[in-house]
Amino acid sequence: MFKDYGVFESIMANRYHFKLISILWWVWQKHRLFITCGFRSGDSGVHGSDPCRGVDLRSWIYADPQAVADDINAHWQYDPARADKKCAKLHAVCSKCKKSNDGPIVTHCRHCGEELTGWHIHIQSHPNTVKVN
Repeated sequence: MFKDYGVFESIMANRYHFKLISILWWVWQKHRLFITCGFRSGDSGVHGSDPCRGVDLRSWIYADPQAVADDINAHWQYDPARADKKCAKLHAVCSKCKKSNDGPIVTHCRHCGEELTGWHIHIQSHPNTVKVN
């Protein structure tokens, strides 16, 4: 499923890295998908790379979104040379201070106290991403 036509169009109109496609196929088979963001023109990170290496998933469709992110990370390694980087991250970006708040889900920003909305699972890949287990 897709959040709206714009997200669907971003998926259809842009190239996606085959490693990201592999992760998303795995997630779809095991957990299901609701894509809220794909390629973003002008984004300097994985959402704007060519081919695109980042997608966001709606988190509240899962009973335990942190468990889904953890499951993805247990089966996919972003880059073996950088074990601190993850393929999946449950997070929300604060509209006030613009800082990322990583899971578990909280109602207010850990940095400035602003109410948080928009929790999602950010999925990212790298050319060195590998499936494990």
